[in-house]
Amino acid sequence: MGVSARTEQLIYAAALFSLSSEVLMGLAVPLLAVERGLTPNTLGILLAIATVGPVLIALPSGALCDYFGDRKVLLAMTAGIAVTAFAYPFTASLVGLFVLQFFGGIFRSNAWVALQAYLVRVTAGEQQQRVAGKFSFFVNIGLLISPVIGGAIYSAWGATAAFGFIGLWGFAHLIIAFLLPEGPGSSHMPQAVEHSTWQICMNAYRAALPIFKRAMLVIMLALTLARLMSGGIVASFYPVYLHGIGFTAAIIGLLMTLSNGGATVGSLVADALARRIGLVQAMIWSIAASAVAIALVPLFQNIWLIAVLSLIHGFMLGISLPLLLTGIAQNSETHERGLILGLRSMFNKGGVMAAPLLMGFLVAGWGMVPGFLITGAVILIVLLLIGLVTSRLQQA
Repeated sequence: MGVSARTEQLIYAAALFSLSSEVLMGLAVPLLAVERGLTPNTLGILLAIATVGPVLIALPSGALCDYFGDRKVLLAMTAGIAVTAFAYPFTASLVGLFVLQFFGGIFRSNAWVALQAYLVRVTAGEQQQRVAGKFSFFVNIGLLISPVIGGAIYSAWGATAAFGFIGLWGFAHLIIAFLLPEGPGSSHMPQAVEHSTWQICMNAYRAALPIFKRAMLVIMLALTLARLMSGGIVASFYPVYLHGIGFTAAIIGLLMTLSNGGATVGSLVADALARRIGLVQAMIWSIAASAVAIALVPLFQNIWLIAVLSLIHGFMLGISLPLLLTGIAQNSETHERGLILGLRSMFNKGGVMAAPLLMGFLVAGWGMVPGFLITGAVILIVLLLIGLVTSRLQQA
């Protein structure tokens, strides 16, 4: 199996517009909420709602791609990304924003799953390894350039223009999805057609339950939760704090790009660190350092100190991702990787949900500094518990 050069180029173009839509929304939605005068706890709920749908459908999302086809799912989801983004500035009610957040989160999450499923389905062997490597490169390029452009547009022309740009970003992703050829049918399709969509979802949840009896995989999932709680700070109250001390959206976008760039570099040193201190320890310490760095941000108003902390946060967060994937691979069988990666996606979104929810109520009750510091402390406590459990398992 292989793909043409044209299809390969389209996959890379789709990669550029994929995860970057999440970063753009993570910049624009908090700033829009501040402009609308939302309280911190309402803001936290608003941001968390975007992860509710993805948490619920993370496990069966791959099965739904099998059922409907990767390209069809990608087309529907990218259309949804564009439509919801265009609607934000014209949605005056809080309930309307909640609805947009809920469905927008589902669209962005499923588009990412469908694109990855398409890549895996249309490539094989050495070509798959090569395409996957370039795919990751273009995803990172999108993460680096999108907040700079989005932030500059928000600063220059305001929220309507910024969300219009995000809508066009999603529309470009839709056009690329339309140009992609249909992938080969899934080998599971005949069985999938026999069941309803609801049955497919329920079967995925039932199949996942035995995984929670395997200690090392549970540890990997707990580390995923802690990691994305740290990252969730950046996608929620980090831009709110920076806006509050007078930073423009353009500067905030640049700082987010700096963090994403640090993550790209961090992934390159992950393997060396794991060989030196061990896989789990490397993950624990890198996630802890990322949490401490981002939790300290509201203690400062100097742009250079905040830039250094943002870079450290991104660099340390970048170390943990490839190690988590390695840990999952080492503790699972080939035939169950998709299901476990679906579980990992669920815990990813759980972490992103927990951060704004917790911070919203903390910031409303005690202010920005305690909100950041207490959230960082909660992440450190989770990591401490993971370290203790891991130590017990290694001694057993």
